[in-house]
Amino acid sequence: MSRIMDYVTWRGDLNFDQVPFNVLDAAIFSQLSMFDFDDIVPASGDGATIKEVFELYLGKGHKLSDPVTFLISNKQHYLFEAIANSPRYQDLKLSNYRRIYSENNPCQFEAMTIELDDMMLVSYGGTDDTIIGWHEDFELLYLEEIPAHKHGKKYIKEIIKITDKNIVLLGHSKGANISMEVALDAPSEIFDRILNVYCFDGPGISQKEYEQATLEGRINKIVSYVPYKSTIGRLFNHYEEYRIVDCTANLAFQHDLLTWHVYRNDFIYKEHLSTDSIYLDNHLKSIISELTIEEKKSFVASLFNLMYITGAKTLTELYKLKAKFVANILKLKKDDKNILNTIFKKILKD
Repeated sequence: MSRIMDYVTWRGDLNFDQVPFNVLDAAIFSQLSMFDFDDIVPASGDGATIKEVFELYLGKGHKLSDPVTFLISNKQHYLFEAIANSPRYQDLKLSNYRRIYSENNPCQFEAMTIELDDMMLVSYGGTDDTIIGWHEDFELLYLEEIPAHKHGKKYIKEIIKITDKNIVLLGHSKGANISMEVALDAPSEIFDRILNVYCFDGPGISQKEYEQATLEGRINKIVSYVPYKSTIGRLFNHYEEYRIVDCTANLAFQHDLLTWHVYRNDFIYKEHLSTDSIYLDNHLKSIISELTIEEKKSFVASLFNLMYITGAKTLTELYKLKAKFVANILKLKKDDKNILNTIFKKILKD
């Protein structure tokens, strides 16, 4: 089966007039915002070409053979190399890079723009390797708006002021969730300039978050793409068009969209999600619905305090300190230990 890397090979020598912008291009650009481009992609101005950015990225000591994060393999590095050497992509400008990282009020946010002749793409970054980033994600269990949502909404207001072009929003994982939130919450003068929103295997929204009238008036611009055995992309509530992509990777690894199957300029689709995906989704939603807000807060606080006291900053570091992490569980207060035991037993049953 062919994948996105094959698409770059097939279409990489054809410009956007010859082969118009499509969902596979959007998927590729959703991956770029996962890289650490501090001091590489300009925060304003004309920007730098993808080829220039790639060369600067390697110049800072990054190796193609290294995984991007603990959960994201080196395949994204090789995709980056492929588009940097492809006539279709290499001269496109990247700009308006933002990276916001806060430990006090857990926040991990990245965004940047990719400029095409007739539109401006806004790519919101997904969760990185930092424990802070995962902590913020888990707060979606009880917060209707996390800090990354606020930054995403502020960012689009900044971008709309510096371009006359229409906007396309896109993102993978948490970046998809941010894109959806931005589109649903944008003032009308911004929303009217948003052409499409491409969401790749990202969590949905809280049921209480938006009035039905708001959803009906805006949801038609949003399309979510999820793999056949999706897990993360099934979380929370989805009201938008939902397209299921063929993929034969194992459950968790299907979150990597470079494993998704493509044909020509599009993904290959299936009619239904796998029974595994449906079961896991129903199981997790059942557990979440049974927990009070206070139980959710206690669970998240206890779980991440365990991680922080190891001294690890990233999941990669935490994996190396896993013995210390397990030992710290035994030192937990009784109430904290009980809430963790209760929830993990519910998750693992059956």
